[in-house]
Amino acid sequence: MTHLGEAGLAAWLRTPWIPFTQSVPEPERERFISTVTQTYLAKFPIDANGLSHVSMVQLEVETYRIT
Repeated sequence: MTHLGEAGLAAWLRTPWIPFTQSVPEPERERFISTVTQTYLAKFPIDANGLSHVSMVQLEVETYRIT
């Protein structure tokens, strides 16, 4: 997954990661997201085009009912 720099990565952490970030108290949430973003970018820096990259796998599950 590719994000537009630090701001794009932080925005991504704010949305689909809500199930995880909502357990952080609201007054601390932005600092937590910033810390996670900075920690990630320290290990995986933004590229020459200003993009941050996150390796990920998407799991899709389809269910159906047997009657």
